[in-house]
Amino acid sequence: WEDHTVAHFFVREANHAMSVMEQGWVEVQKKTFTKWVNSHIVKSFGSANAVTSLYDDFQTGIKLMQLVNSLYATPFPAKYNKAPKMRPMLLDNVELAMNMLDKAGVKTNFLKTHHLVDSDGKMILGMIWSIILDYQIKGISVEELSAKEGLLLWCQRKTTGYKDVKVDNFTTSWQDGLAFCALIHKHRPDLLDFNSLNKANAKENLELAFSVAEQHLGIMRLLDVEDITDVPRPDEKSIITYVSEYFHYFSSQNQNEVAGRRIAKLVALAKSNDALKNEYVQKAEALVNWVNDTNSNLQSRDYDNTLAGAENLLMMLKEYKKDVKPAKTENKLELETLLAQLQTKLRMNNRAPYQPPENLSPNAIDALWEQLGKNEIERGEFLRKEIERQRRIENLASRFWRKAAALLRWGQDNESVLSSTDFGASVAAVEAKLKNHEGFESSLKTTDTRLGVARSLGQELIQENYSKKDQVEDKLKELENMWTEVNAKSTARRSGLEAELARQRNFDEMRLKFATESRALVSWMEDAEDILSEPITVASLDAVANLIEQFDPLYQDVAGKQSEFENLKSLSTEMENAGVTDNMFATYTIAQVSERYERVRSEVEERKTALNNEKTRHEENDVLCKEYADKVQVYNESSDRLRSSITSGAGTLEEQLSELRNKSAEIADRSQLEILAGLYQRIEDANVVFNRFSDVTIDTLNLTYNKLNDALAAQISLLEAERLKSNETGIPAEQLAEFQETFRAFDKDNSGHLEKHEFKACLSALGISVDDAQVENIISQIAHKEPGKIVFDEFVDYMVKKNEDSDTPSTINNSFKAIANNKDFVTEEEMRRAMDSEAVDYLISVMPKKEGGYDYQAYTAGVYQS
Repeated sequence: WEDHTVAHFFVREANHAMSVMEQGWVEVQKKTFTKWVNSHIVKSFGSANAVTSLYDDFQTGIKLMQLVNSLYATPFPAKYNKAPKMRPMLLDNVELAMNMLDKAGVKTNFLKTHHLVDSDGKMILGMIWSIILDYQIKGISVEELSAKEGLLLWCQRKTTGYKDVKVDNFTTSWQDGLAFCALIHKHRPDLLDFNSLNKANAKENLELAFSVAEQHLGIMRLLDVEDITDVPRPDEKSIITYVSEYFHYFSSQNQNEVAGRRIAKLVALAKSNDALKNEYVQKAEALVNWVNDTNSNLQSRDYDNTLAGAENLLMMLKEYKKDVKPAKTENKLELETLLAQLQTKLRMNNRAPYQPPENLSPNAIDALWEQLGKNEIERGEFLRKEIERQRRIENLASRFWRKAAALLRWGQDNESVLSSTDFGASVAAVEAKLKNHEGFESSLKTTDTRLGVARSLGQELIQENYSKKDQVEDKLKELENMWTEVNAKSTARRSGLEAELARQRNFDEMRLKFATESRALVSWMEDAEDILSEPITVASLDAVANLIEQFDPLYQDVAGKQSEFENLKSLSTEMENAGVTDNMFATYTIAQVSERYERVRSEVEERKTALNNEKTRHEENDVLCKEYADKVQVYNESSDRLRSSITSGAGTLEEQLSELRNKSAEIADRSQLEILAGLYQRIEDANVVFNRFSDVTIDTLNLTYNKLNDALAAQISLLEAERLKSNETGIPAEQLAEFQETFRAFDKDNSGHLEKHEFKACLSALGISVDDAQVENIISQIAHKEPGKIVFDEFVDYMVKKNEDSDTPSTINNSFKAIANNKDFVTEEEMRRAMDSEAVDYLISVMPKKEGGYDYQAYTAGVYQS
């Protein structure tokens, strides 16, 4: 205030005090002011220093010093008389006390030291009212008129809608007590039942309001019931003084509510992020454990060493790729999406990115997943080779058992001849038998070769760890025993026949030659039939090449054997021309040999064609498999780039959304996937057992496509939600309307802006108490259109930002500080007064403890750094 304005005000107040005295209201004002003064002095200096006589206790100046110190923290004078007795001492002390008032900014024009020393009641009441105005009410605005209007408007807004309550002034509007009860019920409906009150019960209503305010809100009972009900018009200053206590209490409570709401929002976000982190860790651990177990199984090479066992393992591998791997691929993709959503949420809320445990990071999981793919390929290759090896072993075994059986039959077939003692009754007969035996000995040499083949097959089966190698060893022993016995009998028979050689000179050399040559040719055909009987059942181009390599010597032999066959036919013709119609030495006739030879030669040509066809088929399949693998690699690289771009998070929200919608259109093109599906179906139709170029199935590609699509949709939804959230203020619509209506109420000249004192009064009406320095600072920060003046949009923006649920370290720390009454720690009780139980339970479980309560500053720092 300007000095002359204050001076006139003080004179006016002094005159008003005299008027009050004349009307009998002075006692009410005196009693109210006494209680107000004691509410501050007792709090700082104890009840022993309470004022008992408002007029007399200020004579020494000490009580005034105590009051100014308790209100403004103005220090006591360095020297003053602590027990003044004489008038000069009293005047000196009072002057020092009034100097303290002046330093505190309280104007005391026309108030002289002798007024206090002489116990001048009206001047003392005026002084107390000036102090109340400055400390209690001036803080609401700059001028008394604006302060009074601001406080009145605040009361009107808070009591609007309450039955029988109409606040028009600070006198008669409060006589029935309903206005006091309405103020309490508006902010604390749990403390009284307003609907049960009756306007006619004024004293009961007032007593209820005063008692509740004192017991539950800590507002001192400055007034008595009779001060209001027993007078025609209650004292305005006393009412204003008491109502201002309600204003300051509920204003601070409103700030605590905003602080509590901000912290509760932070807690909800922290709990949500913790839940996502825990979900990621649980799912990642499950996936990593599965991959490690699966890698161990895939690396195992133990099985029952049979063709059926190897084929069963290959079938299980195919079933794993079809049924198990796609589901786990889906889990991995879902895990990546979950982490991307968490990181986006953290980024959008100004939080540091989440760092999963090292063994559960995306890079660690990708490395395990890559090893899994390598192990799958290696296991497939191992099983393919094992199946080929087992098939070769089966073929070897089949040949071995056939040759062993044939050799044993040969031994059995010759048993009776070798054991016979009939050497013939004539030279011709003996010679014939000797020749026959020579033929047998010739076949014995051939059979020795066949036995060598059987031995070689048996040893190879044993070396290959054939599952029936024990039986093979037994069969080899049986063949060796048979061979030893046959040789011994052959030697014995030759000795017998040679003894009878004189009688066996007439052997038919021609018949013997036919028998020998035909037997040799038939032995070759038997070996050829053994090779031709092997099935062409291979699964790879390498296996076909092995079969062709084994077959080529036989194919080359056919040309050489043709001349032997032609010579044998010529010999047969010669014998026939000579009149020889039977041949006791020959096992086969020329017709039998011819029929068998033509059949073998035909089968050789057919096998040559079949092997070439099989080679061509596998070459075509390899080309098809390689084409599929190349296209899969290109497709996967494209998918990886898309997946990476989805979670990159570069640019603004709108730029990210625009980019992701473009990606959505790109993903919608399934043409490449359809081409791959066609190639995969051709591979399936070609009965390809194992694609050595790629182990990726079309089911896995479809799954990856679907999950990529889902991840994109989820990311778009998340960003849209964050965009909506960023546009929300957290301020109820009715509160926004209150801001607008209050602005218009104080813009009395409809200028569209508020001056400094109007802005301060407007804030007061909304329950926000600020001093002049704070008002000037606010105006300097937000008044951009008209310097020094607040226009409507600037005012609404300021109120929205002040009340919105903003989320920054500074606002959260300030919110905790408000709840904690400016302490650097907060108690559980203080938090429970401002937040719901669920939020408080969470906070005390994670917030570091500190002497006296909990360290909210350390907690906030941790939230925004982790």
